[in-house]
Amino acid sequence: MQVILLENLEGKGAAGEVIKVAPGYARNYLLPKSIAIPATDSNIKTLEHRRAKLAEKKAQDRETAENLKAKIDSHSITFEAKSGEGGRLFGSITSQDVADAIQEHFGVFIDKRKITEGTPIKNVGVHTVTIKIFAEVNAVMRILVGTPEEIAAAEAAAKAAVEKAAARAAAEAEAAKRAEEEAAAKAAAADAESDAPDYEERFDDAEEAAADDESEDASAGA
Repeated sequence: MQVILLENLEGKGAAGEVIKVAPGYARNYLLPKSIAIPATDSNIKTLEHRRAKLAEKKAQDRETAENLKAKIDSHSITFEAKSGEGGRLFGSITSQDVADAIQEHFGVFIDKRKITEGTPIKNVGVHTVTIKIFAEVNAVMRILVGTPEEIAAAEAAAKAAVEKAAARAAAEAEAAKRAEEEAAAKAAAADAESDAPDYEERFDDAEEAAADDESEDASAGA
């Protein structure tokens, strides 16, 4: 008997799939518990229509998520907060604080549970939070914390760190390139040396041959 699963069934299939099961299993378990419905022509047409509607809604939701991402991604929000020794805040900035600030600054509601990385923030400086807007659609926002002077210093330090990392990566890439070129040059030289005629060996062979001829001539003359 064929049935349409209304929910995931371990070892059998996922919700929306049409599977074949024993008639008794369907009548006594799947159908009474509303885990599945008979795979009639009418139910299959209803399922296909529902799938199309779900796919359409998913596409619309993704488009909405991408628009929201474009609105808040790579933007920044500033929290002017007091700190103590070592730049540690008196308290912390939570995911709810960030969500409230996003709504205030951008007019966008974000469930605090969607802020998956970066909070709580406990120190002054430049921080980033990741906001999961939709499946595989994440926004990254900068959070600036502290007095204007502290934020400026933190941004300058972050910029210097990025430039230093870029310079280090460029130097490492240049060193790797030189090492590769040197290795290639050595390999080419080794190949050239192995392919070159061994004139010294050929000269020695010629001398030995001449000596043998002289010896034979001497023997013949005797």
